[in-house]
Amino acid sequence: MTAVAVGPRIIIEDKGSSLAMHYRLSPDRGPLIKNKIAAILDRAPAEKLEMLCGKAVIEIKPQSFNKGVGVCEVMKCPPFAQRAPLFVGDDVTDESVFAVLPALGGFRLFGRTGWRASRRPSAVRRMCAIGSLP
Repeated sequence: MTAVAVGPRIIIEDKGSSLAMHYRLSPDRGPLIKNKIAAILDRAPAEKLEMLCGKAVIEIKPQSFNKGVGVCEVMKCPPFAQRAPLFVGDDVTDESVFAVLPALGGFRLFGRTGWRASRRPSAVRRMCAIGSLP
């Protein structure tokens, strides 16, 4: 992944299969950025792209791929096969994983609509170690 500043306090993050534009340091520019990205996507060629709006970030990604698809694929491979996933997420891009977790027998600790466990990584590690998952 690579990140580069493209303007006053605007950062573009190349995630490989998607791009994320972070405007947390310039929140007043959010609507303008969203409108410009929407106009670009309206002219996009055959590959279907979508725009996901999160907290002070806009991500552009293929419609055919999301984190849920990725987690399902990873769970087929050793050492993850035959295990239940534990997912910690709090952003709009995590919603697709929350949707597939029940079918995978997995657990969701955090979500955008509320915390189901502590925000501290040490607390999550402790919960996993002692087996006190929801």
